Amino acid sequence: MRLALIHNPTAGEGRPSPDELQQALRGAGFEVSYCTCNSDELGQVLEKETDVAMVAGGDGTVAKLARRISGRDVPLAILPLGIANNIAHSLGVEGLELHELPVRFRAANLQQMERTPLGIGVVRAPWGDAEFVEAAGGGVIGSLLHESAKKRNGGPKQASPNVEGKIEAGRQLLRSIIADVRPRHWRIDADGVDLSGEYVMVEALNTRMAGPRIALAPAAAVDGRLQLVLMREEDARGFLRQVLDKLDEPVVHLELPVYQVRKLRMGWHSSICHVDDKPWPALDNARASLGKGTADAADVEVTADVDLHVLDVRVEILVPLPRNPSPS
Repeated sequence: MRLALIHNPTAGEGRPSPDELQQALRGAGFEVSYCTCNSDELGQVLEKETDVAMVAGGDGTVAKLARRISGRDVPLAILPLGIANNIAHSLGVEGLELHELPVRFRAANLQQMERTPLGIGVVRAPWGDAEFVEAAGGGVIGSLLHESAKKRNGGPKQASPNVEGKIEAGRQLLRSIIADVRPRHWRIDADGVDLSGEYVMVEALNTRMAGPRIALAPAAAVDGRLQLVLMREEDARGFLRQVLDKLDEPVVHLELPVYQVRKLRMGWHSSICHVDDKPWPALDNARASLGKGTADAADVEVTADVDLHVLDVRVEILVPLPRNPSPS
């Protein structure tokens, strides 16, 4: 059985190594073709005849591979090695360790594994389109990603904490953003229903989670509809208490109004909006496309109405077999 292994070698603090990954998968009965996620050979590896693709990395790498193979008759397996692993958590791929691959992900058992279809979301804006797997929107999560990007790009280099330390740091930053947040007016048309109003967060999720392992729509079905989560100012106070109380928990589950939406049109504020784990759009490109030039100050916001929906193409995610129950 042929397996294309796409690996982000910087995820998981560099462990497991490429050799360890390939050895474990060969021990599970696969013929392995290996490639790093940013290699020039990625396209060639994905074009080869293969029975299954596996992505070993975090949410960004998983999203990249899901977009690349959606619509093809090749299932995708996830070995979550990132920080939040929101996509894997949303799809029930949890707790998969390297040493478990020969048992829980054995080639001979591939047909017994559950397959969960995952759609690809798209944002269509005047300055261009962007695809997303996890979530797109704005407000407190968008502000968190903007602030995180500023710290990465402009702050002093510091020793990287471990994964749990990064999650807690993200929640601490989110807490400070929520404490100071003020609502904005958002134009929102959800399947023809006007939900416009004053919100501190508007998120369209294609999965159940976003940010530092925050389950914004924990009970939602991943079924081709967007999960529209709206947070008002009064909701933010409860949100803040829950984040404060659960800084060290693996996943924070929240209870917020959730609307299942097939087509969404909403106002987009460039200073606080994001697509997956990155701020979006690139402001110079957006200003140029709207005829505003590129000479404006960096903090000038670009706003426009954008359309969001889930594409018809899907990628099938393989859910590994459960662990054997402990003997009683």
